[in-house]
Amino acid sequence: MHRTSLGGLMLAMIVAAGQPVLAQDTLVGLGPVRGYTDVVFDTTAERYDILVDASRPEDPAAHRYRTIQAAYAAAPEGTRERPTVIGLMPDVYQLHGTETDPGLIITKANITLMGLTRDRRSVVIADNRGNKQGAANNGFTMMVDADGFSMINLTVLNACNLDYDYPGDPSKSLTKRSDVITQAVAIQMKGDRHVYAHVAFLSRLDTMFNMTRRSYFTHAYLEGTDDYLGAPGGSVWEDSEINFIEGGGILFAGGTTFIRTRFRATKPMTFYKVPVAPVALIESILPDTPVAWFGWAAPAASTESSLTWRTVTDSGRPVDILDSVVGEPRRTLTHELSDTEVHAFNSFNLLRWTPEGVDDGWDPAGVRARHEAQPALPFRIKLTNGVSRIRTDDAPVEISAAVYPPSGTTTVHWTTDSPLVRLSAPEGDEVTITATNATDRTETVPIRVSADNGFASTAWITVDPAYRPAPTLTRQPVLRRTPEGLRLDYDLTLPAGREDRSRITWFACPDAACANPGTLAVTRADAPLRKLTIGGNLAGQSVIANIAPEHDLSLPGQVWSSAPVAGPTDIPTPGGAVDFHSLPDTTVERRWEGEWKLTGAWTSEAPTAPEGSWGMRVGGEDSTLLYVGQPEAGDIDVMVEMDTDKYEGQGFAIPGSPSDILDATGKRGPYAEILFKYDPATRTGYSLRFWRSTRSATAVVFQLYRIVDGHGTPMGEDRLTGVIKPTTSIRIRTHGSAVTVTGSNSKDEETLDLTGTIEPNRFGGAGFFWTASRPSGSVVLRAFQVNYP
Repeated sequence: MHRTSLGGLMLAMIVAAGQPVLAQDTLVGLGPVRGYTDVVFDTTAERYDILVDASRPEDPAAHRYRTIQAAYAAAPEGTRERPTVIGLMPDVYQLHGTETDPGLIITKANITLMGLTRDRRSVVIADNRGNKQGAANNGFTMMVDADGFSMINLTVLNACNLDYDYPGDPSKSLTKRSDVITQAVAIQMKGDRHVYAHVAFLSRLDTMFNMTRRSYFTHAYLEGTDDYLGAPGGSVWEDSEINFIEGGGILFAGGTTFIRTRFRATKPMTFYKVPVAPVALIESILPDTPVAWFGWAAPAASTESSLTWRTVTDSGRPVDILDSVVGEPRRTLTHELSDTEVHAFNSFNLLRWTPEGVDDGWDPAGVRARHEAQPALPFRIKLTNGVSRIRTDDAPVEISAAVYPPSGTTTVHWTTDSPLVRLSAPEGDEVTITATNATDRTETVPIRVSADNGFASTAWITVDPAYRPAPTLTRQPVLRRTPEGLRLDYDLTLPAGREDRSRITWFACPDAACANPGTLAVTRADAPLRKLTIGGNLAGQSVIANIAPEHDLSLPGQVWSSAPVAGPTDIPTPGGAVDFHSLPDTTVERRWEGEWKLTGAWTSEAPTAPEGSWGMRVGGEDSTLLYVGQPEAGDIDVMVEMDTDKYEGQGFAIPGSPSDILDATGKRGPYAEILFKYDPATRTGYSLRFWRSTRSATAVVFQLYRIVDGHGTPMGEDRLTGVIKPTTSIRIRTHGSAVTVTGSNSKDEETLDLTGTIEPNRFGGAGFFWTASRPSGSVVLRAFQVNYP
């Protein structure tokens, strides 16, 4: 066991200040620090309980081990007053995790890993595994699931996709497994009261999963490409550096306050994917490149602002942070803290409170004496039901406010200037909001929810006027034939100034009695579906239409039904395009399975822009869209348009496989395919199959497949391309035995060109398949068209 005068100095300083000796207060007294680079931070003489030294024989009696795993196994749990410190001599400690398990999992409380060095680059905890590159998961180098963990003066990395030059000894340098960037986590942290001081975290994709309840970082360095920080309960980074090592991307940080922290990027950088607890940037430095809060679409309204105070760009300009890099530029999510509000954003006030609001005095930065004289100050107001919609003469909404810390204000204040709502009280933790909109317009009302010091959140309440009576029909609706199909004619008693939004639903029936109808088409987006294009497979069927009269300020009225009309007697020209605006998705029961058949989990999705197209999104099941309107055909021409959740060419959330055989977990892929010259009855034909591989992080592999009884066999050479970006267009054409595939997108110049040879068949079916997906790895099919040249 080793002790030093530096440890004694820390103890003396803490005791002199009248504070308890806490594990993470070990940083106090460790000398001046000035940032990540070119800083000498010497812990060679710091005290430790157990030593890791790979250059010497193991001696358990002397508490000396050659590996971190052996030292940790021998280490007793520490206490908050005295953690167990494992000292690491300079070296590279390869953890050698398995395909499924990391090489080190820390679950004992109050453990500290400390590099005994003057250069944190010389004490390295490493592994070399990533998703589908040595690991079946995200290849975690190490995991921590314990309270009171500290890591001091060392580097933790995952060398799956990076080279590491070890200082002074090239024989210890590390070589990456692959140039293809995949998920390769250096460290996942869970638990409470974590400290990371003078630590570098290195990987590419998903460097860090910070899932702590509370954590403190000082003079830390973090680099990655995307998704490489996390959304902890509460975290503070001081005097640190975060580097988008490939230029730009999405950090994915929530619930984190950055103080005097520098962000480096040469391309657009963003903080969030989805709404999480907001970030605060205090006296930090952002790059001069475009910066936005959201890398995906920002919410239309947010109750909590993302916060800044005296944060500038590299060139010294005040920051200008967009809401999102997606869509039209907006600047609604940023709030510059006042000089009064910012007093709450110091490490002691932010971290002394548990997530439950209990003051346990945690002071990892040793700044209690500087701030304890000030009262508890609010740094967050979280609203429940903060974005709501209510209607006049209908039920009100109750909104509650949780102030962090709970003692940060004596009163929660509620104010609004709008006459369209009534508040049950001006103060309190909960307020009931009642709609009083006497106009005929829907408006969104802001309600300010503030603490005593002025710190505030905003509730956004959409307030509808009271419903008016529904319109009525003056006569029975009538179906009339048109050259394209059918049209529903009806006369409506529509009040002046109101818009017809009648809900029209079309049904197909096996006979004129229509005792067992199936839903054929539905109204979406408040636009009555007056017309229906008729397909050939409705021959011998009857068609009816139901209409529920409605205008923009009414509920649907009494449902009227047309008389049935017989389906077509003449078979129309085969082929056509699916109408996603009206096609019933898989949430609709008793769908009519006509020319277009859906299996799996599909939900309707609105256009992303006014001029855009409706589509269908794949959900949590393997999903297929099939065109069965032409059982037999010669040549075929299939055109597809789609938007994937991934924007950079990788298409899917993780690397997959083209195999259609279920694995041991009952899953496959992920992969997708476009079917052509296909017979749905026998599941036989051809496809263009594509999947993300470990060959590239920004491209997918395309290959032609022959399908027999539902199983595919590859044909010819594959193509690796980054064409899958919004919006992707792919066209497959056959001419006899020749197949030509082309593809492009609306974002860049990436293309797809592929040719092949098939054995001609008489199958006329086509389709689209995508394996089960969740948001961030799914697709919206925007267009699917089949023609027969």
